[in-house]
Amino acid sequence: MIHWIAERNVHGVITNACWTLTTSGVREPTRVGMVLTLPAPAIVEYKRPMERVLLWPERRINPFFHLFEALWMLAGRRDVPYVEQFNSRMREFSDDGSIFNGAYGYRWREHFGVDQIEVVIRLLKKDPLTRRAVITMWDPRTDCGVDSKDLPCNTQIYFRLAQDRLNMTVTNRSNDLIWGMCGTNVVHFSMLHELVAHGTGHLLGSYFHMTNNLHIYENVPKRHLYERPFVEDYYTLPHSRGGVEAMPMITTSWE
Repeated sequence: MIHWIAERNVHGVITNACWTLTTSGVREPTRVGMVLTLPAPAIVEYKRPMERVLLWPERRINPFFHLFEALWMLAGRRDVPYVEQFNSRMREFSDDGSIFNGAYGYRWREHFGVDQIEVVIRLLKKDPLTRRAVITMWDPRTDCGVDSKDLPCNTQIYFRLAQDRLNMTVTNRSNDLIWGMCGTNVVHFSMLHELVAHGTGHLLGSYFHMTNNLHIYENVPKRHLYERPFVEDYYTLPHSRGGVEAMPMITTSWE
């Protein structure tokens, strides 16, 4: 049975997904320890993808790191030193300490010899109803059977205009809920989503995220696993009570 999770933003998704994992998950060994995982794929919908920062104290998100890492991706880069300024552990995920093998932005703009972001924007402007607006990150020539610290977990991205809004679907082979899907992925991919929507002149639609293996590591604090997490959704509160408003990140020409 495919698990369907549709929520307003990242706060609702992590709450719902933690509950789903604790009620439907099974224990499974991995190369880095035991996880609680769903036995079937999961599809998540963020209805307001600009509400992308998880304001959950237990997760201790560093929004500045995620912001500049997302900009680094959109620039098509894969060098370690730049992102290492914001997270000293980043070098641990590189095979040679110099570049990242599976850097998403580099795959989007350089790896395949074509700027996929530019192609997709121009394609959607020419034919808004196209079903060929695809960005790929998995390269069987360099990724299949390779022993690397850094292979793309997210493999393809699809864009589709529906009801005058541009939706985006990301496919994923393996996703950790706490650190990956609701920590970093939602920021990086929603910013790409916003860039493409802005570049094509369409309103931002839903961000769908399909993962073949949604899991949570058992070595995280038990409050993440066995208590349905709740944190005030500051995106829904008035400013007088500490509420925040998601502002557009892309306001000039997409180039």
